Amino acid sequence: FGPSGWLVDQLPSGRKGDPREALKKIASHAKFPLLSANTYYSSTIKSATGGSVAIQSDYCKPLTSNSVLDWSGAKRPEFLKPYLIKNVAGIRVGIIGLDHPETAAVTTRANVEDLCFRDPVEEFFAIKKELKSQVDVTLVVMHLGDSQNELKMSEFLTQILAQDANAVDAVIGGHTHYVNDVRVAGVPAIQSGANGEKFGRIDLTYHAGRGEVDRTKTQVYAGKFIFDQECDRGTEAMCTTSGTMSGTTVSYNSIPVRKSAVAQTLISRARSDVSSLAGQVLGTLDAPLTRNRIEENSLGNAVTDATRETYGVDVSILNSGGVRADLPQGSLTYETFYSVLPFNNRAVRMKPMAVSTLVKLFQKSIASCGSYGALNQSGLKVTFERDCTRDVQKTGSDAAARLTRLELLNGEVLFDRARTDLNQSRTVSVVTVDFLAAGGSEYPEFKEAQIDSDLGILREALAEHFRRKTWTPSSTLDGRFQNTAAR
Repeated sequence: FGPSGWLVDQLPSGRKGDPREALKKIASHAKFPLLSANTYYSSTIKSATGGSVAIQSDYCKPLTSNSVLDWSGAKRPEFLKPYLIKNVAGIRVGIIGLDHPETAAVTTRANVEDLCFRDPVEEFFAIKKELKSQVDVTLVVMHLGDSQNELKMSEFLTQILAQDANAVDAVIGGHTHYVNDVRVAGVPAIQSGANGEKFGRIDLTYHAGRGEVDRTKTQVYAGKFIFDQECDRGTEAMCTTSGTMSGTTVSYNSIPVRKSAVAQTLISRARSDVSSLAGQVLGTLDAPLTRNRIEENSLGNAVTDATRETYGVDVSILNSGGVRADLPQGSLTYETFYSVLPFNNRAVRMKPMAVSTLVKLFQKSIASCGSYGALNQSGLKVTFERDCTRDVQKTGSDAAARLTRLELLNGEVLFDRARTDLNQSRTVSVVTVDFLAAGGSEYPEFKEAQIDSDLGILREALAEHFRRKTWTPSSTLDGRFQNTAAR
């Protein structure tokens, strides 16, 4: 808790390394609680008769569909709290934390293999029942959000209010890194981007006489910057500026924005410690390299090309969600490259992968219209048909999409929908990352092939490769993905 108020954090679902020990350590130092009500140890969930039951990681569903679960003895990790109750001006505010129910699919599964993540709507109402009359106002902070083709935050709020119109007063979402300002029946749900670059704020007015939030008076600020020389657009009601001899002072609710001497010292010290490594030049870019979760993109091409070259395989495959930053034109330093691959994902060589598995992987990849990230690859030419205008239900994928052809760079055809003479058991050599090999990012098809060897952290292997051979990637798309339906 800081001088300006109170703070909670919700358990993120990104690549967590060794989350159990790391989060225990973080929690022991944090001055705020980590909230996740729907994260459970799978083994502590019993059947209605008290027996053991096999549980799926996603949604904590039993593997046997007719099993009834007993949640009375279910345990959460000790470093997590399901909710926080805070008294603000005599109003009891309850904050419920909810994690992504498909966390196992968006992180390395081995990191959460003993955990499951209950359906957020089910868990919300279970906590509401537990809180009963202990709170006057209910907030949710969750690792679900909205994007162009994914409306998980909005859908959650809609489902909650459909069951109880007064169940929740505000929702703060995450995960998708978007800025969103959504209202459902007057209840706000917001997101404010990612990485601490922006902030969000919701002002609720509590009507003591009616014992409820007056939704007509709610004020929302989503995705706002804190500048030290000016107020961001749309923050005029809380932000002011004043001129002095030394410059402009920006204040929020009369509290001036000042640089933190402590933070500056810590940052300066850390930069000094890593300066020799961070400043190493690895390459030169003649033009910016950019990402795209769905379409062929210059950065995805460049990184997978480098991966295939580093390990000398037929095909390299990386998840688009693991490539986290665009690259600007000019000299490429290790620090900048680190921002592209910040997770310590390990490169793995797969045992010879059958063409039939490749077909399944890319049939799944090319169908995405945004609900999950497509695969980046090097070594193949992928031809397909996809029309996202057919996705009238806004599922984020084209159910009628078709993979039509796969061929290697040497022209060998591995798959052609119009031919029946091709050997689907033919194998190719493949390098990917451990996250994908375990079925992450919604690609369980990877688990048909086994890992042959661990090749170390991908980022470090590529950086070492670039030290030996300066990286000069092309920004021009080479057409390795061809959507014939778009012609």
